[in-house]
Order: sequence, then structure tokens, then C-alpha cells
Amino acid sequence: MRQLHAVYGEWLLKDGCWNFVVDRFKGARMLVLSEGLTHVDLVAMAQENYNLDMNTSRSAVNPRDSTDGSGPSSYPCYK
Repeated sequence: MRQLHAVYGEWLLKDGCWNFVVDRFKGARMLVLSEGLTHVDLVAMAQENYNLDMNTSRSAVNPRDSTDGSGPSSYPCYK
């Protein structure tokens, strides 16, 4: 079993630089990951923990959708 720390917020682009702004109302959660957990299960857990209605909530943009992943249209990636 593993723990995943999740923080609810939004990536905002300002002056060509991405900044993650935490939603202080929804804050952070700790999700417990068990063996065999699927991505669908993880999304369902996040929806439940953050009380999200996916019919109205915006979905995240995948940074890999940009042409080369290096432009300001992509979120920062940390290794």
C-alpha cells in the first residue's frame, strides 16, 4: 500500500511562466493506493474526495499535448 499526496489547484500562465495556485478551500488530501488500483479507480477516488462533478469540472490538459513539451503551452515537469 502506498500513499499519494494530492493537492487541488490550478495551473496559471502569467508572463510566460506557469504557477500552481492551490485551492485553499479544497486543499490537500492523502489517497491510499492499493495493489491493482487502476487509473479509473484513482480518478473516482479524487472525484469523491474533492466532491467533483466531472460533468461540470474542467479537465486537466496533458502537457504532452504540446508540440515539443517545451513551450509556454505546457505545464512545467519536475524530475
